[in-house]
Amino acid sequence: AQTLYELQRGVLLLADGRRRDYIAHYIEGIQATLPILPYDETAACWQAAETVRLKSLGITPSFVDMQIAAVAAVNGLILVTRNTQDFHHFNDLLLENWFN
Repeated sequence: AQTLYELQRGVLLLADGRRRDYIAHYIEGIQATLPILPYDETAACWQAAETVRLKSLGITPSFVDMQIAAVAAVNGLILVTRNTQDFHHFNDLLLENWFN
């Protein structure tokens, strides 16, 4: 659900036009074919523990990135992202960058 939020926010920030329409249509297709996983109690507890652990190391990821990581981690999923820098500090999180 948090990834959908980021996608929707991103497209809504774009100026009206063909590019925005194309990306919005693409996102609609994703919504229609992929399950949208919730941020639930288990994810919240995972995030809390990781927040404390990372804070002790002087690392403060964005709240939404932490939610995305939490949902992936507690569901045993691989988080696919081009931006692995924002996620590589998390414990028990599998990352994959399809652009490498």
